[in-house]
Amino acid sequence: MLKRDSILHLLVVLLLSIIVIPVTYATSAESAKVQQATKLYNDALIESDIEQKEYLLGKAYGLNPDDGNISFLYGKTLLMRKKEILAKEVFQRASRDPKFKSRVFNFLADHYFRQKNLISANIYLKKLVEIPEEDNYLNNYRLGEINGKDGLKYYEDSIKFYKRAYELRRFKDNKDILFQIAESYFYIGKYIETISYLKQYPHTNKNNQKAFKLLIKSYEQLEDKKEELAYHLNEYLKIWPYDREVLAVAHNAGIKTIRVGSSDKTAD
Repeated sequence: MLKRDSILHLLVVLLLSIIVIPVTYATSAESAKVQQATKLYNDALIESDIEQKEYLLGKAYGLNPDDGNISFLYGKTLLMRKKEILAKEVFQRASRDPKFKSRVFNFLADHYFRQKNLISANIYLKKLVEIPEEDNYLNNYRLGEINGKDGLKYYEDSIKFYKRAYELRRFKDNKDILFQIAESYFYIGKYIETISYLKQYPHTNKNNQKAFKLLIKSYEQLEDKKEELAYHLNEYLKIWPYDREVLAVAHNAGIKTIRVGSSDKTAD
């Protein structure tokens, strides 16, 4: 009986050794790869030759692609080397690391914006604003600009992102975004909405000529707002009495105006 127990014990020990030894070996080998990758990465950090830097980072990435530091720097280096397709693959791997996700999207959005590739910048900024922990006032504002009249002209998107930025703005007395929202509404022919946002904008009837002129152009498009158009034309011309564009609006609408500093009583 004792002999039988000894044999069983020996078999158990042998079985465990078969399982444990390869696992230990695999763990040790993996650790060695990680260490080697880290060394290559550190060498790349101090390497001034861009071609050699790419080589070192490529080797490090091959050994440990899940290391965000390695994949992020490798992606940046590949972009510098104009290897965009491979760079995107590497950046995608880097973005799997939660610590690098926002850094990747931020970097790529800035990179493509500087390259005037607004479509790609738009894609990465949209990814960025979906990360809850980001301070997204500026990112939403940039999306509003990129999608607006000086960018992609996707006015519905521009309005959406400007509105988000307005809600997230740090200083609640800062209402400048209201003008951008109004302007985007004007370009899609929603003049009532344009007027509504301009009336919330604090300088429309004081000294902001651009906003005041947009208000007049919006009223000009509305057949049932002739009285309001006449009022705002006269208010505008009290400040800028020789603006030919606004005088032409009054003339075309058949509206009499009083020009301060002039004996003229009409916009003829």
